[in-house]
Amino acid sequence: TVGYETDLYGGISGEMNGVGYDAGVIFYTYPTSQDGNFTEIAVSASMGMVTVGLASVVAADDDTLEGDLYYYISAGVDVMDGMTLSGTIGSTDPDAAGDGYTHVNLSLGKGMGDLGDFSLNLDTIDDALNPNDDDATVSVAWSKGF
Repeated sequence: TVGYETDLYGGISGEMNGVGYDAGVIFYTYPTSQDGNFTEIAVSASMGMVTVGLASVVAADDDTLEGDLYYYISAGVDVMDGMTLSGTIGSTDPDAAGDGYTHVNLSLGKGMGDLGDFSLNLDTIDDALNPNDDDATVSVAWSKGF
């Protein structure tokens, strides 16, 4: 296992003619793993409750990851008291030989003002290369913008 993940993100976002946009660079680091770190360039567009996005690995400790693509569609709705329920379906298109995977996420999130945003997440991965490793994962996430 790779242990825990810490993500560092920098980018720009805004809205033009009712369409939201986001572009950035994400560095995924796994402090307890020697070869898990990688960097992606990501872009997305949103309209209403739907977002579509694409990310490409541009640098990685594991060279076979470079050039891999991840594309997704997600939707979210406000459910009550500032809480948001969202879902995402995404797939990889690996540059290296081998099969990709499909990722499904359900998330219940809440903005907590100056404390940031918190979410409870359920993730599954349908991985053709490791069919016995498709267990669901529950996680708690915190994000803070500045």
